[in-house]
Amino acid sequence: MSHSQRRAASLREEAERAEAEAERAETETETETATETEAETEAETETEAEAETETEAETETATETETETETEAETETETARPPATGDAATAPTPGEPVPAAPRDQAIVLRDLSVNVAGATLLSGVDLEVARGERVLLVGPSGSGKSVLLRILTGLMEPSGPYAFTGEATVGGARAVGDEGPDLEAVRQRVGIVFQDHALLDGMTARENLTFARDHSRSPGAAAATERALGFLESHGINPGARVRSLSGGQKQRVAVARVLARDPDVIFYDEPTSALDPRSARSVAELIHQAGEHATTVVVTHDYAPFKGLVDRVLLLDPAQRALRELSWAELEPAMHGMPPPSAREVAAEPGLVGAALATATEVVEGTPGALWGALRALPRAVVPWGAHPAWLARWLWHYAQITFAGSALPYNVIAGVISGFVATYFTYKFIPRPELTEPLILDDVLPALGFALYRIVVPVLVTILLAGRTGAALASDFGNRVYHHQVQAMTSLGAPTGTYLGTASLWANLVGVLVVAAVGFWSACLTSLAVFTAIQPELTPFYWSGQFWRRLEPFHLYLIGDGWGWVLTKLLLSAGGVSAIAYGIGTRPKRSTAEVSRGITLTVYWGTVFVLLVHFACAFFEFEVPPR
Repeated sequence: MSHSQRRAASLREEAERAEAEAERAETETETETATETEAETEAETETEAEAETETEAETETATETETETETEAETETETARPPATGDAATAPTPGEPVPAAPRDQAIVLRDLSVNVAGATLLSGVDLEVARGERVLLVGPSGSGKSVLLRILTGLMEPSGPYAFTGEATVGGARAVGDEGPDLEAVRQRVGIVFQDHALLDGMTARENLTFARDHSRSPGAAAATERALGFLESHGINPGARVRSLSGGQKQRVAVARVLARDPDVIFYDEPTSALDPRSARSVAELIHQAGEHATTVVVTHDYAPFKGLVDRVLLLDPAQRALRELSWAELEPAMHGMPPPSAREVAAEPGLVGAALATATEVVEGTPGALWGALRALPRAVVPWGAHPAWLARWLWHYAQITFAGSALPYNVIAGVISGFVATYFTYKFIPRPELTEPLILDDVLPALGFALYRIVVPVLVTILLAGRTGAALASDFGNRVYHHQVQAMTSLGAPTGTYLGTASLWANLVGVLVVAAVGFWSACLTSLAVFTAIQPELTPFYWSGQFWRRLEPFHLYLIGDGWGWVLTKLLLSAGGVSAIAYGIGTRPKRSTAEVSRGITLTVYWGTVFVLLVHFACAFFEFEVPPR
């Protein structure tokens, strides 16, 4: 091979080597580029995966947190106020002790059942109401709302047609339980605003509040009363105004203020928006919401619309299930509209005149003697003013003194005395047979007999019969109207000794009053007898009348205390005490209408008169001695 050939071959090999190296370099470059691209892709993928992982972790954490929060909230809610239950609820096993009411619960019902005259209103109800809650209790008419209200306020106990089982505590006090209710403790912890306000209408607004304060055992009652007075003034009500002069809306505010003055743990409202227009009803609902800042509130009503947005819970008393069901506002209206109407009762035909007369006679004969006997049995216990606040006892004594003798009774008995003195003297002398013969013989005996008859017989009989008619009717009317307008229940709910303020005060006023009116009647009869005698016998002086008239009553002191005064006193006091007892026993019976108030007045007059006549009839057998022949 020549030199040139070898040179050419060498150049070709170098060229091929260079080409191979260039291709290898490009391949390595592409490989590195691909590797870097893959690395970047993997890095981005890893970054996105980490981001997704972190997002999922955050989402799971948030979900778990929300779930835990909701679970805790539900647990707290269930602990604070578990749903009301009825028949389907799991009741405590018989014989197991009923769990004690937690201290933060204002109302606790455990397996409560209520029966009225054999009909079951509630069966196995469990309920807890936390302190400070505002609760609306609704239900159709006749479902038992009022009965439950009176059970929880200590105004009803299991007797007669009413039977309760289970346990109910209000403010920690036992309203229903196996050991018996502690009604006095319940009344000290609750307040109730009645549908018709039930204010003491003979007092001012301020006096209604102080009456509630003075019978409350709460240490905060004095401060609560000052707040209640400020509440009245903020609503434009003068605390010194008489209740009877206030409008219906003002009376309702005074009723709310009176309850607030007691500083109660729980306030109950009985149909507060009844018969109000929608605007007024909403105003009352807002007033109740405002008043509920200091106590647990329970509103019992069938008019639920004004309270929307102003209460925490809604409970439906379902007569079909005999249970309390907790509902939302969305569920309430369909539930109320779906309620069956109250069971129709057969309405008896109105009796005719004879039937009505027989029914009244039967009631008089069968019903009244039992009340009379019960009242007479309670008479000794009613003499002592147990539990009365001295200032308020004096106030009630004056009230009944005005009814029994300090008012129209005085002129009433003056007129009676004048009539008896005139009739006894005039007709005795006017119709003496053969006066020209008999008058000189019996003149000296007629005047002593007149004085004796007026003092021992005529005036006591006349005064006590008038007392049975006038005073008995006035007391029965006072008691009956207080019952009908729920003032008696209101006084009881305020912790006042109702029997003392009504029964004992009226008894003592009547006992004192009968002595006053008897003295006035007797003096009127004596002065009239003197005037008539002087006119008929002008030849005889008043000194002659005076010397003869008192002769059979000697020794006679102070123109009141003469022979036989003990019998006169006995007849007067027995009659007054009996009439007071009859009026109280009949007047404080339940009254559902003004007709029943009127019937109570009629029965009081009837039985009071019968009682008075029996007293005089019985005393006559022992008072007068038959002279020996």
